[in-house]
Amino acid sequence: MSDKDTVDVLIETPKGSTINYEYDEKSGAIKEKMRFSGGFSFIYNYGFIPKTKSEDGDCLDCFVLGSDPIEVKSLIKVRPIGMIDLIDKGEQDNKIIAVLANDSFFEEVDSLEDLLESPKEEFMKFFKEIAIQKKKKMKVRGFYGKGRALEEIKNHRVE
Repeated sequence: MSDKDTVDVLIETPKGSTINYEYDEKSGAIKEKMRFSGGFSFIYNYGFIPKTKSEDGDCLDCFVLGSDPIEVKSLIKVRPIGMIDLIDKGEQDNKIIAVLANDSFFEEVDSLEDLLESPKEEFMKFFKEIAIQKKKKMKVRGFYGKGRALEEIKNHRVE
């Protein structure tokens, strides 16, 4: 693994949280965006890649796979392994999928296919439920590999 394949992610919502948090650029604080109902929670840690700007005007979003919740506002080093091609309210809103850079459990993981169980079905169910709870249209159009994820990050970098 080279350092060029790693990026920083600021965690907004930890794995298992029933509250969706969002970073507020003006105040520098993490604020509550939405509370989910029916025991629904985040399947992975969720945050964004600083110094990026995606089509929706926000930083590029990133799911971080791992067994433990990561504390809100933690800045962590990750290795992108894939990307979700997502349409949210008619706009492109791709999500990067990554693993912790220094986690020995993910040492040999370089793509979604390297995982013992593919998270694709889990993500499909997750976004279907998010759409129901937020009462909006969302569509997962597909999944891409590491190369496309790194290209997405590079194309959306702002300094």
